[in-house]
Amino acid sequence: MLTVSPAKSDAEARTLEFIQVAQLFLHALRPTPRLRTPGMPPPDRLFFLLKHLYHHEQEGRDRQRQRDIGSELRLAAPTVSLMLGDLEKEGYVERLRDTQDRRVVRVRLTEKGKQMFDQHLIEYQEHTRKLLACLEEEELSLLIALMQKVSASADRTDPVLIQE
Repeated sequence: MLTVSPAKSDAEARTLEFIQVAQLFLHALRPTPRLRTPGMPPPDRLFFLLKHLYHHEQEGRDRQRQRDIGSELRLAAPTVSLMLGDLEKEGYVERLRDTQDRRVVRVRLTEKGKQMFDQHLIEYQEHTRKLLACLEEEELSLLIALMQKVSASADRTDPVLIQE
């Protein structure tokens, strides 16, 4: 636990406590890390990029602009470029120049990327299910409601938050 000096206010102490618990929670949500070998799911931050592309494809927007991906995921352009490069090397995504404007790079998920995402999603859901099994139904409902409330507040108070 973080220690708080007596000079800190209750609000400061609670904020530090929340930060610590949130970090531990996010760490617990991460699936067991895997070695980076062909055919294995990529690290979790790459998985979330694949998830983004997968959901856009399901909505009929399968060739998203690379710049828009960064904006929507709140990631810096160089970070997105590096992540896409890793996914492209593995054959999970394809980057294509726009036929109308050669400066624009469009990204689409490959069939191999879709299959890997489906497999990894099942594993991730199972991991999360096991993690949350310690909660009663009412506790889980309350946790979800509270997390939604905090997330909505975060979107209103810091719209340019960078998640890296």
